[in-house]
Amino acid sequence: MKTTYYKPTGLTAKQRSAFWKAFSASCSAQGLTADAREPYRKQIMLELCGVEHMAQLNRTDHYDKLLLRLATDSGDYELAARYQSGQERRLAKMVEVTAMQLMQCQGTDAASASSYVAGIVEQAGFNVRQDGTTYWMDLIGGQIHALFVALDTHRRRLLSRAGWTRRLKFDMGSFYGRRTDGTIELIFLQDPPPNYFKVNIRA
Repeated sequence: MKTTYYKPTGLTAKQRSAFWKAFSASCSAQGLTADAREPYRKQIMLELCGVEHMAQLNRTDHYDKLLLRLATDSGDYELAARYQSGQERRLAKMVEVTAMQLMQCQGTDAASASSYVAGIVEQAGFNVRQDGTTYWMDLIGGQIHALFVALDTHRRRLLSRAGWTRRLKFDMGSFYGRRTDGTIELIFLQDPPPNYFKVNIRA
């Protein structure tokens, strides 16, 4: 059975509350008049998210981008740092899942995933201590993105070489199995975990 992943739109009640609190603080810090506040809100929403209405916002990258901007505009750099890490955390999870999928496509043990990622990191020359099971969280955002793209590109190549006829796009819930003849099958699609949101990546 095919599982469809989606990115819910509209902020949660907790996110809306956090947004308006940060928005009010930003407006006060900048000394914006009451008449200037609404144009400011629409401007940053359009610049950062490409939307004009609150209902069009999603709960992940849109939310993180807006809170980061509001925190920066208000001079609250501690809050800004918190929202800057949101996208990196999601990318780091995608790196972990893609590495596992690669091991499945190659027919190797899942325990090899971490060492495989370590090899990619070393080959790319990223300066990070390879300690722990998710050490790539120490990479900066652009490097985590590059790491994911490298892993996902290799996954697509393996599938293509094995005569894969389905779509090659990354899917968080895909589990693969390598047959004895070298072909690869989709064993199943796992339902996304609670509050899972897809991250749009241009690979």
